[in-house]
Amino acid sequence: KTKLEEALNLAMEFHNSLQDFINWLTQAEQTLTAASRPSLILDTVLFQIDEHKVFATEVNSHRDQIIELDKTGTHLKYFSQKQDVVLIKNLLISVQSRWEKVVQRLVERGRALDDARKRAKQFHEAWHKLMEWLEESEKSLDSDLEIANDPDKIKMQLAQHKEFQKSLGAKHSVYDTTNRTGRSLKEKTTLADDNLKLDDMLSELRDKWDTICGKSVERQNKLEEALLFSGQFTDALQALIDWLYKIEPQLAEDQPVHGDIDLVMNLIDNHKVFQKELGKRTSSVQALKRSARELIEGSRDDSSWVKVQMQELSTRWETVCALSVSKQTRLEQALRQAEEFHSVVHVLLEWLAEAEQALRFHGVLPDDEEALRTLIDQHREFMKKLEEKKAELNKATGMGEAILAICHPDSITTIKHWITIIRARFEEVSICQAIFICNSPSLEHS
Repeated sequence: KTKLEEALNLAMEFHNSLQDFINWLTQAEQTLTAASRPSLILDTVLFQIDEHKVFATEVNSHRDQIIELDKTGTHLKYFSQKQDVVLIKNLLISVQSRWEKVVQRLVERGRALDDARKRAKQFHEAWHKLMEWLEESEKSLDSDLEIANDPDKIKMQLAQHKEFQKSLGAKHSVYDTTNRTGRSLKEKTTLADDNLKLDDMLSELRDKWDTICGKSVERQNKLEEALLFSGQFTDALQALIDWLYKIEPQLAEDQPVHGDIDLVMNLIDNHKVFQKELGKRTSSVQALKRSARELIEGSRDDSSWVKVQMQELSTRWETVCALSVSKQTRLEQALRQAEEFHSVVHVLLEWLAEAEQALRFHGVLPDDEEALRTLIDQHREFMKKLEEKKAELNKATGMGEAILAICHPDSITTIKHWITIIRARFEEVSICQAIFICNSPSLEHS
């Protein structure tokens, strides 16, 4: 009687503990399933990491419970009949398996959150650092509004402003990299809130950059016009001609503009900034032309040098304007090509991912003849589709190689990467398909 009571108490204790643990396991599984994807916004992902740490502490606190459950179950086996021993063993194996999966998913989520934190931190810090520099630069430009009357002082102000423009030019690569990183995060995220916040951050950065560039050009124009109005016609004219000579090679027809979407979008953004600058320079050109006419009409000396200089200015100005329009056209064509390549590559990769999934997890071949015939028909259809996709692969690699032939140096690695990926993924699916046929004699025979 005592042994029976002991066995009953032990069985009830095991049953209650097991049920409690299964209920908690179910809740833990639901928590992991319901958890949102790691955010690529720093504040959000840090909050997710804090939440995850709390949950991880809770999971670890149940480790002793499963050890105790295993001990109780093992002890209970000594009091149990053979069929009950098997049942207890299977229950413990099932619970242990579910526990291990929860722990594994917990570790995987921890890694994914840490990876997202690193990506978000890199962008967040680069964005803040650049925004701080731009805001300081804007304050500096806004405080330097006064323009001297003395030609020598104006020249000194122009020299100082050129130093600032050099600093701004040096930040251009940082701006491009930050923009590209933000766009890359935007492409990777599946969270609508991330998308909106990244959009806002990129728009704010772009607007601030455009504002600084605009104010810098405006200051340059005002200084050059002040130089002109102070009687320094030659210096003002030379400053504008120098700028045109400096800018012309950047617009040349042989300058590569093709590449991946991110690069082409950056080039388009940069060209828009330049076009605004070119538009603002129009007033300087007109002012110089007016001054030149006045000089020619009011001069008794030989003014042929003015005509020669003005002819050079007109030629350079028209050339730069024409090259600007031409570059805009080439950029639009490069964007269409980049978008088409991006679309073809991603459609192909999506199909290959689905195909590989279907081949790897096809399940057991059916014994039923009708079901087997249906499977054979489906596989024939798949083989036909795979052949069609081979043509799409050739088209995509051909497009990638066409871009590579005229590619901007900064985009070569990215385009090569996509070509390598689609070839490798297609090869993997072809191997999976061959293995599937080898493991399915009925399909091989058909």
